[in-house]
Amino acid sequence: MKYKDYYKILGVSKSASQDEIKKAYKKLAVQFHPDKNPNNKQAEEKFKEISEAYDVLGDTEKRQKYDSLGGNWQQFQTEFSAQKDFEFKDVFSGLNDVWASIFGNSGEFSNQSARKGNDLNSDVTITLEEAYQGTTVKIPTPYSMEVLDVKPGVSDGKKFRFAGKGEKGSATNLNGHLFLTVKVQEHKDYKRNGNDLTKKISVDIYTLILGGKIEVDTLKNKTISINIVKGFENGGKLRLKGFGMPIYDKKDEFGDLYLEIFAEIPKNLTAEELNLFEKLAEIDRRKNKR
Repeated sequence: MKYKDYYKILGVSKSASQDEIKKAYKKLAVQFHPDKNPNNKQAEEKFKEISEAYDVLGDTEKRQKYDSLGGNWQQFQTEFSAQKDFEFKDVFSGLNDVWASIFGNSGEFSNQSARKGNDLNSDVTITLEEAYQGTTVKIPTPYSMEVLDVKPGVSDGKKFRFAGKGEKGSATNLNGHLFLTVKVQEHKDYKRNGNDLTKKISVDIYTLILGGKIEVDTLKNKTISINIVKGFENGGKLRLKGFGMPIYDKKDEFGDLYLEIFAEIPKNLTAEELNLFEKLAEIDRRKNKR
């Protein structure tokens, strides 16, 4: 095995204190750690090299033998290594306390390089009724079927994060995350704007002109009676306070429902009805000439 200048690898002098060696190693370990350099073979090799150097220089007894043997280090390396070939896992066996101080973990490593799993993205589509009432959806992940309780009032595009449920990493704490986007379908009757809803209502022309009551269904599973005043403007709006979408994460708070009232043109008129409309049109023409 080729002789390696471990002092040069760590960027310290041969007279450096153990504390200086440790500080130099920490700085380099953070810089070249595989988590910060994914799929970077050069950084991975550098990380192995500095870890090997610290395994020797960070241990007082090993450092003394290294300093005294110099060019014969290859022979000593064979003696202290449990195997003929110096494996990466041997380097890490004495570094647990250092890893704990840098990365906050036990410092235990396998002979496999650390690799973080990729994050995954998925989406689920629900109806407006489900968004109004709340629902439960099941999401397949690389590990299991996850269950998400969607609260009432969820908005289109709302994202949820499942920590560690993405692509598998080389260790459980290196798994990627799963990001789920909730998509709310467009509704045939309601248009949503934030927490408010708009619904178009067709009423017969007679009710619009003469006034009257109409029945309106709402997402609250409740039918309400609405009073239309005489001469209500075609296309005009009525506001029903508190009949919009539930406000997400707020109990018993709702947006509003706006009703757009439009006249429904009568079809299949009888001769008598057409005659009456002709008379009304004549009256209107005479009125406008005055």
